[in-house]
Amino acid sequence: MATTTTTTTTTPPMPTPMPTGWTTVWTAMPQKAWAVADHLPPPAHARFADTTLRQTVRILGRAPLAEETKQGPSVCPSRGRSQLQTRRFRLRLSNTFGASDLHITTATVGVPRRPGGGDERDVDSKGDTAHGDDDGAHVSGSRFVDVDRVRPVLFSGQRSAVVPAGCLLLSDPVDVLFGEQGKPRTISTSGPATETLSITLYFADGVDVATDADAPALTTHPGSRTQSWLCQGGDQTASASLGGGHSLSSVAHWYFLAGVEECCVAGPAGGRKALVLVGDSITDGRCSTNNGNDRWPDLLWKRMEEEDDDGEKGKGWTSRYTLLNQAAGGNCVLREGTGGPALLARLDRDVLSQPGVAGVLLFAGVNDIGTTAGGDTDEAAQHDVGDQLMATFAEVAWRCRAAGLAVFIATIAPFCGPGRQESEKQPYSSPARERTRQRVNGWIRASSTAAAGGASALFDGLVDFDAVLRDPDPACAGRLLPAYDSGDYLHPNVAGFQAMAKSFPLHLLETM
Repeated sequence: MATTTTTTTTTPPMPTPMPTGWTTVWTAMPQKAWAVADHLPPPAHARFADTTLRQTVRILGRAPLAEETKQGPSVCPSRGRSQLQTRRFRLRLSNTFGASDLHITTATVGVPRRPGGGDERDVDSKGDTAHGDDDGAHVSGSRFVDVDRVRPVLFSGQRSAVVPAGCLLLSDPVDVLFGEQGKPRTISTSGPATETLSITLYFADGVDVATDADAPALTTHPGSRTQSWLCQGGDQTASASLGGGHSLSSVAHWYFLAGVEECCVAGPAGGRKALVLVGDSITDGRCSTNNGNDRWPDLLWKRMEEEDDDGEKGKGWTSRYTLLNQAAGGNCVLREGTGGPALLARLDRDVLSQPGVAGVLLFAGVNDIGTTAGGDTDEAAQHDVGDQLMATFAEVAWRCRAAGLAVFIATIAPFCGPGRQESEKQPYSSPARERTRQRVNGWIRASSTAAAGGASALFDGLVDFDAVLRDPDPACAGRLLPAYDSGDYLHPNVAGFQAMAKSFPLHLLETM
């Protein structure tokens, strides 16, 4: 009798892909341009006709390596010497304040570089130069890109796009290769904590800015503190440098950019988490260095990088978190103005709708106190402003909590001058306004502490920037410490920004 033997072959199971999701890794608060030089492009490019616009943004957060994600070859070593890494992004373009459709002919992304060889110096009309580290990475404000890393950006599979008036548009995903072939980069358990992305847009037919006496219909972020470049003479989105004998200009503004999202691996802790910083010109970086990346959020991120590099003591801040700057000069909590929509009006757009957001820091209110009509002497007007600020901060906290976010708040920084003769230099300076600041700050501190009987606090954490920045001398109450004063008694200088970054309680991130 014949015997049949059956052999069973077991196929090893395929590795389960790690789940992925999108996290916002860069933002700029969209604002409506005002008819002032500080908001507008140079006259030669006033309507962006036949103009290529190149802008750089900094991506904060390490991307996991292929060995960690098991998702494919994101790291490509070359003879054991170099580390190359692909990261996947989507762009959020904004025509929020446009009066008509925004027509984008072509768009690309790439990796900026320093000028070299026969390149002209990367200097703008004010003499600012692009900043970067020694190997050319992290270059902010550069008009040069690595031409081999330029990638087209598509919109629903098409090279061109139309952004309707009042709307945002999300691009298709695009992969960007970072790193330098043949040159080693220090990458431990994940990639570098900061990369710089170059975004280039071309407008063949220009932009209908519908200029009136007060406000062109143009979406911008005038406080970029980063140089952007404009060049006429055809589509140069894939060019290694802008210029080539054509009309070339630069401005320290961003246009039509609202955010960048990255495809991130969702690990056991839920993936990378974003903290949104909501504020005004102090957070936007007024009095920081053009292209220098020394706003206080930049310096906080640098501190997080340095702590991560501290051997076994590193806590992985830059792998687990990112910071999103949603501040604008002149922005108010209670009303719209030159700094854009009021806090409540922009909360959904700038905070709640951002992918990957886990927490928000509120550092605002100084412009409401400082610009109230008659508020320098009118105690009743100042009392009303204080009441409204506290009520609005509470409403924002409730709405963010309902969305599952941690809510932190910072005390309002000092703004008084040394005497009456300084009122013209700093119009915010007055005893009535200072009393409102002190009252609101007292409420902020009390609302960040759990009440007796076990009642939870309104806010999940306090950042006491007032205590960090103010002059401790009782005779100088309400004034910035001179070493931190930019000279206008309101905005800290870079030393003040450094003190803010050093004092930030990083443990708050772990509560998100």
